[in-house]
Amino acid sequence: MNLAVPEVNEVTGLVHFLRRWQSREEKVYGAVPLRRSEYGNINYEGTPESFDSAIFTRWHASFAESLEPGIRKLVLALVQAWDCLTYSSCEGHRGVGGTAWRPRHVRMASRSSTEDQRIGAELDRLVAATNAQDLGPPGPIVVKRRGTVVGDEGLEMPGWDLIFESGSGDESNYWAGLDLRYRACLRAVDAPDGAP
Repeated sequence: MNLAVPEVNEVTGLVHFLRRWQSREEKVYGAVPLRRSEYGNINYEGTPESFDSAIFTRWHASFAESLEPGIRKLVLALVQAWDCLTYSSCEGHRGVGGTAWRPRHVRMASRSSTEDQRIGAELDRLVAATNAQDLGPPGPIVVKRRGTVVGDEGLEMPGWDLIFESGSGDESNYWAGLDLRYRACLRAVDAPDGAP
């Protein structure tokens, strides 16, 4: 059984995170040590059970390193090419020790209604171009889903989630096809108008 990506994501210090993203003040901050599990999870505990992790802006020295390798290139492409504000991501993890497996995903917050519409349209093109590629046996598909970001200060923002979901519900097919679908998605991000 996989662990669904919740539609609402709570972010502690959301207002301060938004200010730091805009101000670029984190450019002067040094790198911080990150904890990794033996399965690749990067979070506060360095375990597959933890969902809590540090949240860095694109300007922080630890931003790229804080992204799990299996999702890093996509997050960086969305941030640099599309100017997305990403706040959460996961490379996807197999279930271990009774934990459910987690799908690969990226979560983005929209800073304005104009940005929300722009990113939604770009994601529509990206999803269509990525899923249009025949990659063999049924593996994951990429979906765009409306998300909501809620800060502990009471701020609520719309956002988008880009999720690599199981096309067949079969975990072994998911992992067998994940890297092919991911590479197709990366090609579509870089292509003009989301074309493959």
